[in-house]
Amino acid sequence: MTVPINAFLAEALPNLAIFLTVVVAAVLSIEAEAIVVRFLRHRQIGRGEP
Repeated sequence: MTVPINAFLAEALPNLAIFLTVVVAAVLSIEAEAIVVRFLRHRQIGRGEP
């Protein structure tokens, strides 16, 4: 019973790690974009531009 489970984990864990890495990278890129946009808007408001 444990052999198929171990085989399944051996197959699934690398794919799960790749999936989580992609998800984390996507979230971080979205957060970074939001921070950059907010920073640029703040600078424009500070300079008195519309």
